Amino acid sequence: MHRNNRCRNVAKVMGLAICLVFGQAAKAQSRITDSIQNAERVAVKGSSPDRLISVSQDIGRLSSSQSLGRMVLLLAPTAAQDQAAADLIASQHDASSPLFHKWLSPAEFGQQFGVADTDSSQVSQWLQSQGLNVHHISQSRRFIVFSGNVAQVENAFSTQMHSYSYKNKTFISNSSDIQLPAALRNVVRGVVRLHSNPSSPAVLSGTKVHFKKVGGQFTFDDSSHGIAPADFAKIYNVQPLYNAGINGTGQTIAIVGRSNITIQDIRDFRNLLGLPANDPQVIINGNDPGITTDVDEATLDVTWSGAVAPMAKIDFVISQSNFADGVDVSAEYIVDNNLAPVMSTSYGSCETDLGPVENAFYFSLWQQAAAQGITSFVSAGDNGGAGCDAPAGGVYSSGILAVNGIASTPYNVAVGGTQFEDTNSHSKYWSATNDPTTGESALSYIPEMAWNESSNDPNSVLLYAGSGGVSSLYAKPNWQTGVGVPDDGARDLPDISLTASLHDGYLVCLNGNCGYGDYFFTFGGTSASSPAAAGVMALVNQKMGGQPQGMANYVFYRLAKVSGIFHDTTKGNNKVPDPNGQYTVGYDATSGYDLATGLGSMDVNALVNHWKSVASSGAGTALTLALGAGQKAAVVHGMPISFQATVACSANGTCSAPTGAVTLSAASSTAATVAVGSGELLPQVGSSEANILTSVVPGGSYNVSARYSGDGKYGPSTSNSVPVSISAEKSQTFVGSVGGGTFTTGPISVGYGLSWPVGIIVAGNSGYGFPSGQMTMTADGTPITTGGVYNYATGVFAPSTMTLNYGEKTITKAGLPTSQSSTIPYVLPSQMLGAGSHQLVASYPGDPSFGASQGSYTYTVSQAQGAILDFFPVGDTVANVPIQLVAQIGFTNGGFAPYGGVITVSDITSGKPVVLGKSKVDSTRYDGYWTTNVTVTTPGTRTLRLDYTGDSNVKGTSSTYYVPFTAIDPSSVNFSTDVITSFGGQPVTLTAAIGSNVSLHAATGTVTFYNGTTAIGSAKVPKSGTVVLVTRKLPAGNNSLTASYSGDAVLTPSVSSPILVAVADYILQVLPSSIKLKQGSSESVTLDLIPQGGFTNPVQLACSNLPKDVTCKFTKSTVTLDGINPASVSLTLKAGKSAEVINKAVPVIITATSVAGTTPKQSTLDLTIKK
Repeated sequence: MHRNNRCRNVAKVMGLAICLVFGQAAKAQSRITDSIQNAERVAVKGSSPDRLISVSQDIGRLSSSQSLGRMVLLLAPTAAQDQAAADLIASQHDASSPLFHKWLSPAEFGQQFGVADTDSSQVSQWLQSQGLNVHHISQSRRFIVFSGNVAQVENAFSTQMHSYSYKNKTFISNSSDIQLPAALRNVVRGVVRLHSNPSSPAVLSGTKVHFKKVGGQFTFDDSSHGIAPADFAKIYNVQPLYNAGINGTGQTIAIVGRSNITIQDIRDFRNLLGLPANDPQVIINGNDPGITTDVDEATLDVTWSGAVAPMAKIDFVISQSNFADGVDVSAEYIVDNNLAPVMSTSYGSCETDLGPVENAFYFSLWQQAAAQGITSFVSAGDNGGAGCDAPAGGVYSSGILAVNGIASTPYNVAVGGTQFEDTNSHSKYWSATNDPTTGESALSYIPEMAWNESSNDPNSVLLYAGSGGVSSLYAKPNWQTGVGVPDDGARDLPDISLTASLHDGYLVCLNGNCGYGDYFFTFGGTSASSPAAAGVMALVNQKMGGQPQGMANYVFYRLAKVSGIFHDTTKGNNKVPDPNGQYTVGYDATSGYDLATGLGSMDVNALVNHWKSVASSGAGTALTLALGAGQKAAVVHGMPISFQATVACSANGTCSAPTGAVTLSAASSTAATVAVGSGELLPQVGSSEANILTSVVPGGSYNVSARYSGDGKYGPSTSNSVPVSISAEKSQTFVGSVGGGTFTTGPISVGYGLSWPVGIIVAGNSGYGFPSGQMTMTADGTPITTGGVYNYATGVFAPSTMTLNYGEKTITKAGLPTSQSSTIPYVLPSQMLGAGSHQLVASYPGDPSFGASQGSYTYTVSQAQGAILDFFPVGDTVANVPIQLVAQIGFTNGGFAPYGGVITVSDITSGKPVVLGKSKVDSTRYDGYWTTNVTVTTPGTRTLRLDYTGDSNVKGTSSTYYVPFTAIDPSSVNFSTDVITSFGGQPVTLTAAIGSNVSLHAATGTVTFYNGTTAIGSAKVPKSGTVVLVTRKLPAGNNSLTASYSGDAVLTPSVSSPILVAVADYILQVLPSSIKLKQGSSESVTLDLIPQGGFTNPVQLACSNLPKDVTCKFTKSTVTLDGINPASVSLTLKAGKSAEVINKAVPVIITATSVAGTTPKQSTLDLTIKK
């Protein structure tokens, strides 16, 4: 009921259509229209980290049963839903809109901007049908969290999971792009992450800082300082807010994590530095990851969000995944549970490395957060302008400018870093002593410069600097305006900054050192500045009556126009070393906004107290947009279009003209909204006007609207839309060679086997916009097939259809506006074409902005001169025995390519060539090696000549070699036994392998085995060359065994080295050997067991063949020998009274059996029985 009442109130102002936002939204239509068939699949391009895999070692495929933990499947809203969400968020942040600060719940967001219930259910059911476990479908209906093992993931997504090694670190990843059932293509974007190379924490670890608990004094070994909460409050002017009771009371901050923490560290920090007790709440999403290597990052974030807003509740969300980043899963949990109105994420990965699916994930997630009123702070990064390079990787940067993709969306606040400019004036800004209660030593605000602690020392390369730059994905948001903001049409980073230098690092208690020891740790990096900024935002929310403020950039950029709120950083830069060690990769700090520090740092007291006047501007404005005088609505792309924007003051009474800038954006039903221009307002009577001339509206039908972001006195407003129609302009396609930085379209000749950079440039005549799409290239009318063209920008072989690189300045051509052209830089291997003159034709099909065009180029490949680079026979050379010859054919130009032709081998020793053999060259091979077998009949040094005929691509050549041939060659015997110790009677296997260096000769002849000088067996050598003899006749003791080879017509006789085999045994003796018994009497004899060869095993004794009523008994039936001394046992025979009288001796058999497996021993005792 409450919702419907609110809808009626809003409808009075905006009309019933607005009820869709709060009432029954238009139900999302199902887009899964076909049955889901696993056999019909489509690939998700870019879903494998190809760049990382290409430079890593593949260790092998993972075990099918290995668990992969939790993963996130990203669902795809329609383009219309994305645009509607963008429009809603703009209205929610417009004080003049009835929707101002009317935040959605996650379920409401899902109802309006998620996929249909039926679609998310079908996707969930499909995952389960593949054996995967679905944990939940997000309320936003944009994500599904699931888990499974390797076999299930491989089967579901048609890929393989492998383990890789990169720079001594192992990670797992899908080896190829995943595939999905074709029926799901419209509603599933892909798995957010299938590799374990995690997002990097933007934290810079420092050293231990000695702390005296009595008196509260810190000791540093150099000129650096540690920042305590009271120092932060002094430097950034937070203390007046604390004094006024603005301390975060009633507010909640959520922190994204993937490691647990030790709560006692937080307690120790707050206790030692004068903060009130306030434990964070640790929320374990799924399995507890425990304390991991990310504990530094986690403890820093929790500590400092709560240090700036000391009474705020800190919700620390941690998630574990065996490879899908726990950061992704934790962030999704916070947003989809609407956990807090402020959150901080201190992790990063560049837009390129994130890939299309994970970039879309964070765009979608932060968009949802903004619609729910959540302010999402994200660390800009710690690698300066080199966003894809590791700051502590120990190598120079790649030289490529890039930004953190987690921080570059239009819906989050990117937090950069500064450093204090206090190196030469410590006493001016820092006290020599610390406050005994709070640790405070800062005296005032300290001027700041761009944070840069990078190093180009070859022995200690570091890229640590505050990150910033230009997004390659997102257009400039309409709120990103102001002095210094680049007119680049793209989202720029960072937005704001706070100190991040390790020179004056943030104090943190870690691993119990503050409690049981006397040390703090210091940390730097934008990992510290982001949670600190989140703490500042919690103070803003409290000041605003506890109401969430949503995407804070709408207000930050307007506050920057008010004097005294931001500290404008104008010194320093965030440039890090390029591949040559020069500091070029990054940007300078300048007046106003810059790509090193954004708007700068804040006077927090001023920011909080001015927030309401700017965010809820009392003076409204009305913005109207029209075409300029005489301007037609339909033009050719690249022709300038004139717009006139008027911002009128709607305040009662007299008011001055609004100031600032107006931005234009173009929207269509088939493409994303793009920024197309801006202009400064010029004051008029009661209003201001901006005449904007733009030539960058893309081809197609667009509705162009204007946005005024306000100036601190007057509020923002959005204009009506003006329809325009842009037809395609003509394009030009150029094909040419690229060398020494020069692009030329003149003919070029390249030696066969060499490659030469071939570039394609597509540009319009106007010089505005980037031609887009894919091109085809043909050579002599035949498409260049897959693997034929090598893209040296991406490091991969490309198919005949090639995607243009929009706006890249990889190739330049004199007279062309290269900043607005598209290029394809390729290396074309000459072997793809072969010798001769070839016509290359590149065809561009056109796009909505540019018409189709073709470019051609003459590419001549000249024959390479062949050369025999290497020649050798395999093994020893013996006359009358076949020998394998190996040669390597190469080119004198240093090229590398397959070749054909024939090689003839001749013996020219006598002066008259005798052809020994010839064979064709394998024309499919690239390695240049050729082999053939020949036989030379005469011993001695022979002169062999190799004649290579060449082929259509390679000219022939000849070379002469001197090869010695012998009449006979040495042999060898590789002799082995299966044991070197044995027991009497056990089998011993003797093996003799005949070896030689004559590679194509199989030994014949005989092998004889000897024990000392006594032959114990022989056999003819089989084809395998290995003779085997099994013997059980080795005597006890040490046996010296050898194998002797008789030799044959090619190989000399040879004898192996001896092998000693020790055989252990024993002897059984009976003394006396005969006895006579009377009926009813007994008699004893002695048995001696004598060890031989060190026999030390137990022996069991037994009697058999006893006459009737005669028994035998041993004093010990089992005897263990010591290997040296004989052992004696007494045997007693007893004849009963009824024993049969036997006058003739009966042999009683005495048997000794060893558990070692020796042959049993027997002796007889002659027995005679009398009355």
